[in-house]
Amino acid sequence: MNILVTGGSSGLGKSIVEKLCSDKKNHIYFTYNNSIENSENICSKYPNATSIKCDFTNDSELNEFIENLKNLNINILINNFYSWPKDPLMPGTFLTKNFHKMDQNIFIDEFKNNIIPNILITQAAIKYFRIKKSGKIITILSS
Repeated sequence: MNILVTGGSSGLGKSIVEKLCSDKKNHIYFTYNNSIENSENICSKYPNATSIKCDFTNDSELNEFIENLKNLNINILINNFYSWPKDPLMPGTFLTKNFHKMDQNIFIDEFKNNIIPNILITQAAIKYFRIKKSGKIITILSS
């Protein structure tokens, strides 16, 4: 079975990838953005893992990834990635203040960087699953 895990080089995604790789019948594709060392470690440990570099906040990289999705022949898509805020005052967390005090631009960036790519990737996967007449989608939202 071919499985794609977005955001699979660290955290929960890495655990998912490693668990899925333990079944040698699976081929696991996973994406990473900044965690190249983690990605290389996973691929060296599991020969049935393939990493794909993609910054989902970069429109050209996202579009290229979506265009190449059909070549992976996936059976399952696991949406797991999260793009950390670029604001140095918000490293690795979305809500750093009381909800009612947050600037609306933080919500707009969060939506643009995490929800829209998730929707686009899912739409592309559905397109290929319909052709194959099968497929599964799991989405994990951590923010």
